[in-house]
Amino acid sequence: NVRPREIIYLIFIKQEKKGFIALFTRTINDENYAVNYLKFSTDKNWTSKKALMVNRYSLASWLISNVIGSMLGSTIPLDTHIVDFALTAMFIYMFTMQLQNKLIIFVGLLSGVLSVVTMLVFQSTIGLIIATVIASLTGYFVEKKLKVAKVVDKPMLIDRKPIETEVTASNE
Repeated sequence: NVRPREIIYLIFIKQEKKGFIALFTRTINDENYAVNYLKFSTDKNWTSKKALMVNRYSLASWLISNVIGSMLGSTIPLDTHIVDFALTAMFIYMFTMQLQNKLIIFVGLLSGVLSVVTMLVFQSTIGLIIATVIASLTGYFVEKKLKVAKVVDKPMLIDRKPIETEVTASNE
């Protein structure tokens, strides 16, 4: 069975073969999705083989960390509020790394507002799913309308310039 968030993960690998997609979606989680999304968006040399390797190493480190954590976890005092903060910080970082144009900023802010409203209305995490779908569809239709009006020539998330921290090869 396919989890709802795996459908969202498929957006950037829809051009891949079905066998790859099946294997990729079985090994993906939020963290390696963030890495692969960034690499697929910014690195033209990023391959599906490298993406699978990221997924597998991520899951292997998760497994090893959980085994060690289950053995030693009770001996180390840890405030769980730190974990909540770290997860929120990770998602804020993932969002800010995608700030490429006004449409993405608009969709991100719309998603945030809709998330708060739908969580208050539904008193359940179904509100987050509804907010995500509404914001994503809004972004899709606005981008499509801009393309028809010839305002945008390229998809909004492709052909991004390299991030300043990336090392580029010199022609020396």
